[in-house]
Amino acid sequence: VVYGILHSGLFAPLRDPPIFLSPILATPFSYLFSAFLDTLKTRVGVVLSLITFLIVGLVIPYPVLQYTQGRISIPNQFIETVNYLNEQKGEFTVLLLPFPVLGWYSASWYYGNVIFLYFLSHPVLAGGIYSGGELRNLTVKLNCLIYFNGSVKEIKELLLLFNVKYIVVECDAETRSFVTMVYLPTSNYVKALSRLHGLVTLVRNYTPFLIYKVNLNTSYVYETNGSLSDLKPVNFTIEGDEVVVKDVNAKYLLLTFAYSPYWTLNGKPGKDLDGFIEFDNVKGNIVIIDNLGQKLFFSYLLALAYLLALFLWFAFNRKILKSKN
Repeated sequence: VVYGILHSGLFAPLRDPPIFLSPILATPFSYLFSAFLDTLKTRVGVVLSLITFLIVGLVIPYPVLQYTQGRISIPNQFIETVNYLNEQKGEFTVLLLPFPVLGWYSASWYYGNVIFLYFLSHPVLAGGIYSGGELRNLTVKLNCLIYFNGSVKEIKELLLLFNVKYIVVECDAETRSFVTMVYLPTSNYVKALSRLHGLVTLVRNYTPFLIYKVNLNTSYVYETNGSLSDLKPVNFTIEGDEVVVKDVNAKYLLLTFAYSPYWTLNGKPGKDLDGFIEFDNVKGNIVIIDNLGQKLFFSYLLALAYLLALFLWFAFNRKILKSKN
């Protein structure tokens, strides 16, 4: 299983334990589906199938459809916040505070995965179960430095690394379930940001959403001497799965996406520098390519071929069984 996950996107779903059990669950359902197809050969079978469909598809879910507690009413202030951020030009990251280290995100009007992820056209740096990945330690460190009034120099360095141009504080965040209490109340974030004079500026107040602008020349691509504390922003453009950089002459070039061997320059992967991607001796006009999409596309073709072969194998066996009968 580990080998499959590391070497083929086809096996990636096996990282999720419930999906890992899906073959065991799928086996009895395949027999049930086959039996269902046989019932369609008679008029009674068709009627029974329609009744079953109505019960399973409409009658049973009806109480769930009527259950309103799971629904949310999105505040106008949230829409105003999203619209403002989406209108800002450039490639940058939005930092969302508070930053729960574990569990879902929790506010007075919703509880679950960070809802900003589904509305913003820019990447969101936020806490929770599914956030952080390879850069989790640094994201948590940035949150703690802000909350506990840590070193301004370190805060500045991390804001540069994550290309944070805007910070949103959601003041109606609240403690619920797995949300870690140490990062609440949100007033601590507001006080901490107000002390970062010159570094961040409050630009919009859509209570309970506060938008701060980071007054730094940040980028996703930097020239560096090999240290994360010495970063010089480089102009770049993102074109699909390519990062295009022109007229560069750097001993080291740092791409501040989470490290992946599929990001390559002239066919060669970069080095892993504390979770980011570093390329050596870069000159002229370059194109850094993400090859993961091509590999995943091949895996999808492989999966389709597997399903087609499985279907043909079942059809062939069914024909043989009929001939024997």
